[in-house]
Amino acid sequence: MYRINDQANQKLKAMIDLLSDLKQEFVTKNQEINDLHRIPTDLADLSRRMKNVESEFTRMADTFQQQEQISKAIAMAQRGSKRAEIVEGTGLSAEQADTIVKFHGPNT
Repeated sequence: MYRINDQANQKLKAMIDLLSDLKQEFVTKNQEINDLHRIPTDLADLSRRMKNVESEFTRMADTFQQQEQISKAIAMAQRGSKRAEIVEGTGLSAEQADTIVKFHGPNT
């Protein structure tokens, strides 16, 4: 009789271990499914952040390009170029060119 109870206990323990393993696998798979459900939200967030980076990059490039044009205009003014030449050569406005000639022209 003792041997039958021992065998039954071993089988019961094996079944409990199996159920515990199945439970852990279920928890893991459930977490994986939850992770998959977050993918669209994560992709939308990533897309939004990429657009922000693109905008910032464009802004920085525009600033750099404008700074290059201002530097070019200053060099032209220092060589004696007039407002019209600076506007044509750099694309700056007439007002910007006037200011640059005023402060960086050869007569300053």
